[in-house]
Amino acid sequence: MIHDEDVSISFDRITSEWLAGFFDGEGSIMAQSWNGRNATAGFTLTQKDIRILTMIQARFGYVGELGPIKSVNGICHRWRCRGAPAIPFLRAIQPFVICKKRQVDLAICFLEAIAANSRKWQSDQDHEDRLRIADEIHRLNQEGNKSGVQ
Repeated sequence: MIHDEDVSISFDRITSEWLAGFFDGEGSIMAQSWNGRNATAGFTLTQKDIRILTMIQARFGYVGELGPIKSVNGICHRWRCRGAPAIPFLRAIQPFVICKKRQVDLAICFLEAIAANSRKWQSDQDHEDRLRIADEIHRLNQEGNKSGVQ
């Protein structure tokens, strides 16, 4: 169990630089569309120990979903955040992330464009632009998976 004092003490230690390194190792970016013109992007962080994810989530206002998932190594925990609530976290790590820098940049671009136009695409060109960004994020993720680096 995490106590309030644990979370407040950890805020000083959970810097943007540290988060970026943690994200490079344990995080991923996703972008998707459904029903023709709706779209979202976001991130996922996974970790065996839920306490660190809870502390990170607390730093960003407890947005997103935090809970257990099955993994090849048993149960681990996932913090998943999509849409506009993901932007503050992505902006915090953007200057410092190394391995997944391009995915973070693209996700921010994707989310800010959606926020500017509500959640729906306003034109066929908007739709095509977002699909290109989502495809590029997917390609980069796959490329990273093949090389062992994301």
